[in-house]
Amino acid sequence: MPPGRYTVRLTVDGAAKTQPIVVSLDPRVRIAPVALAQLNTLSTTLYWEAVAAHHAFNDAKALAATLAGRSGPGADTVKSELEALAPTGLQRNIRVLRRRGAGAATPSLEAVSNALQAAAMAMQAAETAPTAAQVAAAAAAQAQARPVLAQWAAVKAKAATLAR
Repeated sequence: MPPGRYTVRLTVDGAAKTQPIVVSLDPRVRIAPVALAQLNTLSTTLYWEAVAAHHAFNDAKALAATLAGRSGPGADTVKSELEALAPTGLQRNIRVLRRRGAGAATPSLEAVSNALQAAAMAMQAAETAPTAAQVAAAAAAQAQARPVLAQWAAVKAKAATLAR
């Protein structure tokens, strides 16, 4: 949370209390306001993108479980695509081994969530402006996540047509 004036609200048993607070930067920290804003914006964006990818991963696993008993060309295609996005069991272990070896697999929703979170956390180690390498890592994680999340949206739409 960047420095500034905020209002804290606490609700207990239906009774709400509010209190204004001022958040100040630690005086020992020497970071330009522009760099602090960049750090806050980038790490917050990465965090929420990681959360979205993690929710999509959980939703994909739940959808796969609901389709487990279904068969037919449409259901089999969707189940296969879900396994690629949210691998389980043996498939998950094979994908991890492939990523470590020469043949890289398309990243799963879990992998892109982890990459986004790692990029965000790398910038939290110190109160300094993000380095060029950290900004590049963030951009790479976001670029990797975009097609995987788009693929998830497409699979979810296909699954919705199966439910009709």
